Amino acid sequence: MRAKAGFYLPAVLLLMLGLAGPLQAQTGTLTGTVTDAETGAPISDVAVEILGAEEAQAGGVYTNQAGQFRVTLAPGTYSVVFSMLGYASRRVDGVRITAGGSESIDVALTSRAFRLNPIVVTASRREEKALESPTSISIVHADIVRERPAITPVEHVKALPGVDVVQTGVQGSNIVTRGFNNVFSGALLVLTDNRYAHVPSLRFNAYNMIPSNDLDLDRIEVSLGPGAALYGPNSAGGVMHLITKSPLDEQGTSVQVSSGIRSGNDVNSDAAGIFHTAFRSAHKLSDQVGFKISGQYFTGTDWEFIDQLEQAAGAVRDYSSNRWSGEARLDYRFDDDKELILSGGMSTIGKSIEMTGLGAAQADGWQYKYLQGRFKAGRLFAQAFLNMSEAGDTYLLQTGNAIVDKSRMFAFQIQHGMGVADVQDFIYGVDLQRTEPRTDGTITGRNEDDDIINEIGGYVHSTTNLSDNVDLVAAVRVDYHNRLQDLIFSPRAALVFRPTPEQNFRLTFNRAFSTPTTNNLFLDLVAGRIPVGSTGYNLTAWGVPEEGLTFNDQC
Repeated sequence: MRAKAGFYLPAVLLLMLGLAGPLQAQTGTLTGTVTDAETGAPISDVAVEILGAEEAQAGGVYTNQAGQFRVTLAPGTYSVVFSMLGYASRRVDGVRITAGGSESIDVALTSRAFRLNPIVVTASRREEKALESPTSISIVHADIVRERPAITPVEHVKALPGVDVVQTGVQGSNIVTRGFNNVFSGALLVLTDNRYAHVPSLRFNAYNMIPSNDLDLDRIEVSLGPGAALYGPNSAGGVMHLITKSPLDEQGTSVQVSSGIRSGNDVNSDAAGIFHTAFRSAHKLSDQVGFKISGQYFTGTDWEFIDQLEQAAGAVRDYSSNRWSGEARLDYRFDDDKELILSGGMSTIGKSIEMTGLGAAQADGWQYKYLQGRFKAGRLFAQAFLNMSEAGDTYLLQTGNAIVDKSRMFAFQIQHGMGVADVQDFIYGVDLQRTEPRTDGTITGRNEDDDIINEIGGYVHSTTNLSDNVDLVAAVRVDYHNRLQDLIFSPRAALVFRPTPEQNFRLTFNRAFSTPTTNNLFLDLVAGRIPVGSTGYNLTAWGVPEEGLTFNDQC
């Protein structure tokens, strides 16, 4: 018996050792590091839960003092959830484990305290904490956007302080801050990823022409103070900035579908349905290159309204409302400090009733397109973009006159910054833009061949740390407008006091300007007809030319 026992024991050990290799080859390893999104420091004791794993691994593991974790899994595709008290949870889908392979994922968690004081870029055209900015910033985060299905971005800012919204149709609306002015309000400067989002010739913020959809929005920042010191004229009401997600930071494919009904104008009217769908698909081509496409489609029926002037002209409104849009973007990140972004998009309004200063217009096939290139290296930022408009078969309902708009706007911007020790910081830059109305005489009439606007502006922005919790901000900007005689000066001064990390007191002074639009200067359009005698007279809307308007008082 002893001899047999001595023989069988080594045999069993040899068998176990022989099987260890094949068993190990049948599993894979998942490793990674969890850090703080604001400080970059590792976070220990983070719960790492593996979804889709066997029961033995479903509970997951915890990160060590270095923020690292390691878990062995059977081959397959898993979702991993990271959670820690005081931090927002993070989920990573599509983690693929192969037999004998090793997969690594690094995750940065956002602290809830950081969420109360997030990084913003709109107030000073650079990254800074919201409570350290010289102006008040309201932010709509991506999770709020996801919870509120919306036809246009306007729905997400309705509840923000200081923001007023006027609804002009099921997909038509306008936003103003610091008081409402007119139907073509352009006092609020609207940006999408640093690009002007308005229709080139009209300087009208047509939110239903913005190609970006909810699935692609990272956040919306709204600055209520005049932004002329950095952004130039036409930001007297503030700045609204729509910032989309990078394909290098968030991958995957998402689809959103929403529908509903709206009631009629009175109790006898039938309810009308609306339908909206959107998608986003982002992928990494490598660790440095990412690509994404997105799009959306909307259809519905607008509210009915009877305009007596339109009836007199024999016009009939088409109450169907629809649009579709799409975007594409390529990101090339050289390293953590350098990146090149190329993007383009198009939005088409198939049918819609659009409000103008001369009554309603029947939009039919109106297209809006853009091309944009951005480059960032440290404190250097440069971009160029081209916005293009094509009005299709759009016409004014009260007169039946066609609206031809083939306008274009080209802009180039460059900005740099530098710091002196930890006391002084400077931001300086130059903006150029050229607006070409191109209306075939339908809007600018006799001014068609002399209606191009060129603008150039430069600015310097200074922040001085007077103490650990007091900053002095000063800025000045000078703009040249080829249709105005004088230069335009836009100063800013602010004293920012932070008694605690969660509190901020600001004493600010801003001076802002709005330059005349294409319509202000060059409008020459038949707005109606006065039925006098057998022929009648045309009623013409005129802009004010450079030399002004003079009248003969002896006429």
